[in-house]
Amino acid sequence: MTMPAIVTIGRAVTQILTDKAAGGTPFATAVVVKFAYLPVYELADLTTAVLTVVPKALESELASRIGLDRHFHIDVALQCKTTADGAEADGQLDTLMALVGAVDDFIRATSLPDLDDVTWVGSTNNPIYSVEHLRKGVFTSVLTLTYRVIGGGS
Repeated sequence: MTMPAIVTIGRAVTQILTDKAAGGTPFATAVVVKFAYLPVYELADLTTAVLTVVPKALESELASRIGLDRHFHIDVALQCKTTADGAEADGQLDTLMALVGAVDDFIRATSLPDLDDVTWVGSTNNPIYSVEHLRKGVFTSVLTLTYRVIGGGS
C-alpha cells in the first residue's frame, strides 16, 4: 500500500528534526522527536522537551486544466514540563520559545530528503504557547508547517 503524501511529508519532517537533534550541531535545547497521530503524553514523559510531528490538513485547488496545487499542513508541537516559577520560570519559557524559533528557522532552510517536488511555503505559530497547558505545568507551542506539491500527491 502506498503511504498518503501527508504521512510521507510528516515522516520526512520527523526525520530531518531527528537528524538535527542528534547531529553535530543540535538544537540548543535537548529534544526528543516523535511522529504521532494522537500526541498524548503523561506529565512524567515531558521532563525532556518533546517535538511531536502530526499530519494536520490537506488543501487542494485547481492549478491548471490537468494539474492540482496541494498544500499539506503538518503540525510540530513542542511540549515540555515546566518546573520553575517566578523569574526562573520566565528564563525557562524564554529558552523554550527560542527553541520554537530555532525549529522554524531550521525547517525553513532545510529541504525534505527524497521529496524534490515538495516545497516549504510557510509556517504559522499558533498558539505561540497554550495558557491552559502552562497553568498545568506544561509549555505547549504549535508550529503549523505548510508544504506545497504541484500536480500530484494524495
